[in-house]
Amino acid sequence: MTERVADQLRPAYEEVKDSVRESDVVYCDETGFPVDGDQHWVWTFVTDEDVFYTVDESRGSQVLEAVLGDELAEDATLSCDGWSAYPSYHGKLQRCWAHLLREATYTAERHEEAEPISEVLHDLHDDLTAFDEEDPPASARERRRAQASLCLEELVRADYEAEEVTQLAEKIRNGLGCWLTFVTEPEVDSTNNRAERACAIR
Repeated sequence: MTERVADQLRPAYEEVKDSVRESDVVYCDETGFPVDGDQHWVWTFVTDEDVFYTVDESRGSQVLEAVLGDELAEDATLSCDGWSAYPSYHGKLQRCWAHLLREATYTAERHEEAEPISEVLHDLHDDLTAFDEEDPPASARERRRAQASLCLEELVRADYEAEEVTQLAEKIRNGLGCWLTFVTEPEVDSTNNRAERACAIR
């Protein structure tokens, strides 16, 4: 019975996938999901109009290719966490600030030298969010993004003693170029919360 229902719904399912492929911004997430005792992954793709799910035994970029196509539109943005499959698939990303801020808070609670990092990141995100809400012109957005980029670069240039703090700085460094897409792209959120919420209620 389940298979018959799935067959009937397949055309609608494919329509949703096609709609997601055509979107300018796609919020993505993947989370572990057991299937007959084996580890699989529920992949979630969220746009302004649609939510698309697929279950796959892989957590690799081939799932992105299967859902979004061999090559996503160059100017489209993927909002995601730091998983390596995303930059392997597409160049224009928005890394999730919610993940970064949680990690910064956790690290600061354990290491005093991380406290300034956490404070700068939280203040920067608050400032950028408020700036974005003012709906500034494109030229002002470009200037603000450049200033914020310099701020992040300054954080990762410092030397840190604790390994966890060094790892936090490395996370920031690895995402340079992807943390600030939302500043110049008004339709992009600074976090991946849309996909996180959709994945949680699957």
